[in-house]
Order: sequence, then structure tokens, then C-alpha cells
Amino acid sequence: MEVVKTVSLPAGILSNIDTELVCKNADNGDFIIMVTDGIIDSFKLEEGGEQNLIKFIEDIDTINPQGIADLILAEAYSKCKDKPVDDMTVLVAKVWKR
Repeated sequence: MEVVKTVSLPAGILSNIDTELVCKNADNGDFIIMVTDGIIDSFKLEEGGEQNLIKFIEDIDTINPQGIADLILAEAYSKCKDKPVDDMTVLVAKVWKR
């Protein structure tokens, strides 16, 4: 697993801002998982913080992108006692060779 982080403001809040582009190679069978800071913050409520999210993702036992997204969102929601302090969004894509 490789963690890629960028710092950005919410889309649409300002005009004419520079975005940070990050280029990575993805191979056949790889997953791309994007989460908002609300997901990361919910995992930081417990000791271990962001590493808890990484471990949780590594332990997921499905290859279905929607299933992965649902599991991450459900776990994040439960960690904040069903009262999120920020919006929580998860996007999961799987790369297939054509």
C-alpha cells in the first residue's frame, strides 16, 4: 500500500487556485482508494490514528470496489459514535487491463 497525501481546500470555495498534481503508476488489479479528511479524522479518534485506517484497509477481504468503500465508510462512521464531525466520502476504483 502506498499513501499519497495532498493539501487542498474544498472544491469551489476559491477561484483561480493552483492544484497539486501527483502522478503515480497503477497496474492491473490495483485499487485506488480516495478518502476525505472526515474519514481520516474519525480513525484518529483512537490511539494509532491514521495507521488504524491503513491497517483496516489492508485487512479488507473483498475485491469489490463498492464493498470496500462501504466497509471503510461504515467503520469510520462507527468510530465517531455515529456523529461525524466532518463530511465523510470514500471513492474506490479498481484498475483492469484492457
